[in-house]
Amino acid sequence: MIKSTYIFFVFFMLTAVWSCNRPSDMQREHPAVSPTFYADSLRTLGRGIRLIKEEKESLAFPPLDSVFRLPVDDVLTTEELRRLSSESLRRLMIYFNLMMNFESGYQYFDSLERAKHPVVSRYCRRELWVVKAQMLMALDRHAEAVDYLNRAMALKDENNDPLSEIFCTATAGITYMGVDTISTRAESAFRRACRVAERSGLSNYWLYPQAIGRLADIYLQQGKYEESISLCREAIRLCEKSGSYHGKLVVAEILTEAYRLLGLYDEAFRYCAVGTGEPARAEVDNNLIGRFFIAKAEIHNNLNRPDSALLVLAQADSCFDRTKNDYYHLMVQIDRMYYLAAFPDSVNVALRGFAALEGKVPRHRLPYYDYYYGATLARVGKWLEAIPLLRKSIGELKDISELHPASEAAELLMEGYRHTRRRWICLLSFPNIG
Repeated sequence: MIKSTYIFFVFFMLTAVWSCNRPSDMQREHPAVSPTFYADSLRTLGRGIRLIKEEKESLAFPPLDSVFRLPVDDVLTTEELRRLSSESLRRLMIYFNLMMNFESGYQYFDSLERAKHPVVSRYCRRELWVVKAQMLMALDRHAEAVDYLNRAMALKDENNDPLSEIFCTATAGITYMGVDTISTRAESAFRRACRVAERSGLSNYWLYPQAIGRLADIYLQQGKYEESISLCREAIRLCEKSGSYHGKLVVAEILTEAYRLLGLYDEAFRYCAVGTGEPARAEVDNNLIGRFFIAKAEIHNNLNRPDSALLVLAQADSCFDRTKNDYYHLMVQIDRMYYLAAFPDSVNVALRGFAALEGKVPRHRLPYYDYYYGATLARVGKWLEAIPLLRKSIGELKDISELHPASEAAELLMEGYRHTRRRWICLLSFPNIG
């Protein structure tokens, strides 16, 4: 199943190819370029971008941060400073995501807001609030993240830059999906991003197909399969047209899930192969490729091939070994124990594995942990232990719009109630039993 958690968004934001800014209307009002603009751009923003692309991200912070130390005087126009500041905020978000240092990221962006930089506080508040929300999402501070997103989406007339509008609304939409149970907020943000892209002629900007793909994900969770698949196909066409490697992978993952849910496993395998057949263009790409192996394992499991599922999970694990990604290692470990439980002689191994993780699973992974652990307990008839976990998982899964596993957990829960009811009736009728 598609795991609607912050890591998904974090990953593709890190690895996306960022487009060069097209001049906005404000920029066209200032055609003359200040003498130091290109020099300052190369020294600050350009150097930071180069270091990230060279996977020397640990060195990227000083040049990106130095954008906000440039003198606000007559040499650089306000619009030139806005362009540098806006882009630097986005690159700094990448930096903190790559470093997996979300607490420091939030503290940094918060200090930048409190410093009341004359350009940032007037022209870049929306970018600042969106990137702060993403840091808060990673820290599981969801209510605060939603507040920042709502403020960002309500802000109007901050600047007249369509690229800024597309970035902020598309990013807000994807972040909403990780922190908010009201899917209409995310849907509204994506539609707004698409309208701006189409109206301004920026449909080749990489975030446009991303926004379409995420809309398709929302429709998928709502059970609107035809609308979801149609949007995904359009997004793939746009990704191929614009050469968006990562955008195509993101959409292919959604199509894989759609066809899996429909039981059209040949099509699901076909789109899954888009990811598993692609070599990593950068080391961090192994995270997304590993996700495709997780999806492939789930398809095998649906086909009652747990042995094949376990073999494919090993391939996923090897991808996460390369990136030293503990989050995805845990994800694989939970899935592996669930698949192991399909073998009668391995159920106890799976149960011991689940028990060993008790109290160690992050909040955003608990819905799947509780469901899989409860389902494994149910498999061996330990209903009294399974029922509380299943009951808890249903609400958790619904909160993140995972309606299909929630439905499966509900069916198991009803079966558990039937079993325990029969047991209590039997004990009341024959008190000497057991």
